[in-house]
Amino acid sequence: MTAVRSAGERRMKNSVGDFFARNRARLLHFIRKKAAGLTEYDPDDILQDVMLSLVGRDDALDTVENLAGYVTRSISNRIIDRRRSKKPAVSMEERADEESLSIGETLGQTDYEAHTRMEKKELARRIREAVDALPPPYQSVWVATEIEGRSFNELSEAWKEPVNTLLSRKHRAAKMLRKALHDIEPAT
Repeated sequence: MTAVRSAGERRMKNSVGDFFARNRARLLHFIRKKAAGLTEYDPDDILQDVMLSLVGRDDALDTVENLAGYVTRSISNRIIDRRRSKKPAVSMEERADEESLSIGETLGQTDYEAHTRMEKKELARRIREAVDALPPPYQSVWVATEIEGRSFNELSEAWKEPVNTLLSRKHRAAKMLRKALHDIEPAT
């Protein structure tokens, strides 16, 4: 039984290796596209990290139905982790260099910050419009739970509605909002 299992595991690991070999260029392109803006990253490191974590986990190989989807999601998660990781410490010399920026560089940073604020305002406007467009029963449940932070049990008592009805309305509201805001990329 052990020989059969180890032979099956070898075949599975070989197929994972074949997948990475066949799709290496595509995966590296995907990483470069997703990681645009990360200053210190190497696409090969991210790809190798995902491959090793997949091959190293025996339980993952058994449960993965869509290898391509699993790998791309893992890559996205690795990139998100790197974006969230703590920024490296800056030495006093580097900080002094940064503080002596030219006026043009300073204005460039201000333009970027203004652009980011405008994008955030536009995003908030689109979300408000999408929430306002929801049918009233869905809108009230979504706003009460997501914005006001109220629990379903609390709403059920106050509105004399079954909890499952409220859950269903919230689910439908979320589905409608996803559809209305489908073109907005999630924050990374």
